[in-house]
Amino acid sequence: GAAVLLFALTEFAGVLGLSAGGTRRYDGPFGKSDRAIWLSIVAVAWALFAVPGWAGGAMLWAAVTLALVTVFNRIRGVLAETGSDA
Repeated sequence: GAAVLLFALTEFAGVLGLSAGGTRRYDGPFGKSDRAIWLSIVAVAWALFAVPGWAGGAMLWAAVTLALVTVFNRIRGVLAETGSDA
């Protein structure tokens, strides 16, 4: 659930730049295409191999971490572009 929420939040943070008077932000290590590739790799791995439970959890935690970094990068980019002091 946290991963899905953070994936949506990354897109919201990107669009936030438009509402703040700047441009659409694409910063961060885990953009839309990166998430699509990650999801594809995870799905293929689980379909073809016996993935242990700890590995599935590790893949999810990695995605959550990368999504958090992306959200922070995008918000920081919006603040820098618009000159906000928040």
